[in-house]
Amino acid sequence: MGGRSRARERRIREACWPTIGIQAKRAHSVYIASIGPEMLRLAGRIGDGVVLSAGLSTESVRQSIAVCADGAAKEGRDLTAFRRAGYLFFATSHDAKAAIDAVRQKLAFVMRNKFLGANIKASGIPVDQEGVIAAIARRDIAGAAALVPDEAVEAFGIAGTPQHCTKRLHDFIDAGINEPVLGLLGSAENCLLALDVMREFVA
Repeated sequence: MGGRSRARERRIREACWPTIGIQAKRAHSVYIASIGPEMLRLAGRIGDGVVLSAGLSTESVRQSIAVCADGAAKEGRDLTAFRRAGYLFFATSHDAKAAIDAVRQKLAFVMRNKFLGANIKASGIPVDQEGVIAAIARRDIAGAAALVPDEAVEAFGIAGTPQHCTKRLHDFIDAGINEPVLGLLGSAENCLLALDVMREFVA
């Protein structure tokens, strides 16, 4: 790790754990939002938890958490209490296509982030990310969404019937997320349906 990275880590440590001679009680947990391996390792080294980006596949979630664990191991930390939050685009409907289309547009928007390129490539799903980036740059959301196939929506989000969404949420939890942060999408009626799905899920 270079000097600049170490200096940044030191500043984060000092913000999280005061070192001015006052023994303060930490009233809040500190989560580090991370995509790349350096920030994931930093989350494992010094954070109470990590926040993963929306648009990751379950396999990328597993790999990201493994990188956090690597960072923690190098610091001699026990990750038993380490929290693993992840943003998930979530749309449910009795009309599966409506839910899929709702998530497709949001995925297209986050796929403008080049840091998600490795995640997309690893999935093997043919997504023209450069085309998505170009379409978003000219504010052509519909054009960007058209470049996100159904299989990408399935891999990188949660969309479909209530039964299917319940299964997919379990998939992400099994991959290691223990604090799913759901971005509900679709019509008001379908967002209410999503809340019903959540109530049954946690019951």
